[in-house]
Formats: sequence, structure tokens, C-alpha cells
Amino acid sequence: MNPGHINGSFIARVSTDTDYGTAVRILICSAPVPGVRRFVVLPPALEAKTVEPGELVESPTFTFEMDLAQSLLDALWKIGIRPSEPQRDHGGELAATRFHLEDMRRLLFRVYDDRPSNGSVTPLRPAS
Repeated sequence: MNPGHINGSFIARVSTDTDYGTAVRILICSAPVPGVRRFVVLPPALEAKTVEPGELVESPTFTFEMDLAQSLLDALWKIGIRPSEPQRDHGGELAATRFHLEDMRRLLFRVYDDRPSNGSVTPLRPAS
């Protein structure tokens, strides 16, 4: 393993601060395998640097491979951390669900409020 490089075999474990619940503890370690030693990522020495307007920042604070980033997000979700902004419905699933619910409401109210005389239900839209 290269120093400073965390590959896809690492996972994130997360817990809240047990004293006040105001902090999150994150441990990054290799996936557990019975009877095999594990790697644990040590806490980094974080330093702050003054950056002047227009100055190029050469490297990010952290770089995670996608598997580890997903593991971290999943672990944070499990302890109740959610995005602070509502997520947009990029796939259209929410719009489809809303359309379906509106169809069901119309169907329900049509059945109970405006029953056809022969007992059948008129379709809301043509079958495809």
C-alpha cells in the first residue's frame, strides 16, 4: 500500500460523540477479515494556510476513492446525518410517484363520488 493512498478495500466507521452528540467520530480502516491484520488510517495533521485572492490551491484537503466515499456517506446516513438541502429529483421518480398518487386520488374519488350507472370505472387515460 502506498503511503497517503487509500484504496477501495477500506471502509468508514462512524459514531457520534458519546458526551454531547455534537461531534462525529470517523474511523477509516481496512475491511475486517477474520484472522487477518487490519490497517487503520491515522488522524491527519490538519494545517490551515492563508490563501490570497487568485492564489492557486494545488491539492485538496482529502481525496477518497469512490468506494470509500460511498462507505463514508452510508455510515453517516446510518447515524442520522442527512443533506442540509433537499435533493433534486434528477431521475423523475418523484414526479412519477406524484402523478401516480394523483391518478389514485382521482380514481378513488370517481369511484365513490361519481359512480357510473353500470358499476364500472371509466379509465382516466387510454391504455397503452
